[in-house]
Amino acid sequence: MPEETRNDKGARQGKEEIFMPDFSDVWKEMYFRMEEVWANAVKEVISTKTFVDYLDKVLEYNLNTEKLVRQSIDKYMEHAPVPSKKDVARVAELVISMEEKIDVLEFEFMRNLETMAESLLKMINLQEKMQTEIASLKEDIGFIKQRLETMEKKEEAKAEPEKGERKTRASRKNEKKDENE
Repeated sequence: MPEETRNDKGARQGKEEIFMPDFSDVWKEMYFRMEEVWANAVKEVISTKTFVDYLDKVLEYNLNTEKLVRQSIDKYMEHAPVPSKKDVARVAELVISMEEKIDVLEFEFMRNLETMAESLLKMINLQEKMQTEIASLKEDIGFIKQRLETMEKKEEAKAEPEKGERKTRASRKNEKKDENE
């Protein structure tokens, strides 16, 4: 008997096994069925005029709320010592404008400085040319004086035998210089 009971227990245990379904398969099946149902339901709701009117009201409400918030912030910023976004933007525009003016002034200054430098270089070159010309003129004048003096001496030498007391130009010039001093 004990053997039969064992066999009966084994048969009963084989028949009484608990069946456990695969939950992931069940979940997938339920998800896909519900997805289709919900998609159809949402399409029906979205396509109605009531839903569109509702969206318009929500949008209008949000825009009005945003407008009120913006106005409130602007009023607060007028009285608060904190600069608003508009104030910062205005200051930024002024800074950019000032930078542009500084750039223009810097460009003009550099251009004027270059022009002045070029003019100074031209003046230096002109001055050097003038100095060389003056030096050559002094040499020419010195040469002319020598020639004039030699010519006067020759004239004096010719004039002395004719008139002994006649004064030469050079001697008259020397006398005038002595009188002026």
